[in-house]
Amino acid sequence: MKPPFVVFDGLSSASNVGQILRTAYHLGVTSVIASPEAWRCLNGRACRVSMGWLYRMRFHLADPLPEAVAALQERGVTVYAAENQFSRPVAPHKPPGDRNWALIV
Repeated sequence: MKPPFVVFDGLSSASNVGQILRTAYHLGVTSVIASPEAWRCLNGRACRVSMGWLYRMRFHLADPLPEAVAALQERGVTVYAAENQFSRPVAPHKPPGDRNWALIV
């Protein structure tokens, strides 16, 4: 697996997973790390919603997820987290063009 990564933490809707995969692929993400709960959402529904793009991606089941995120950080991957409260704006990832990042959703 190579960066950039999308990390699924606690997602429980196959439709949401499929939509995120479709969008992530078109943004250049081909590596996916999933918690056990999100892993169960990688089914036919997620495939249909992703319009089949998930077949072009690499997946890793991370159990436990915190250890996988720590391993990414040890490799020098900058980790960002999407949240709906208590968030602060993030400046653009530096340097421009660097693909060594992961987004937790």
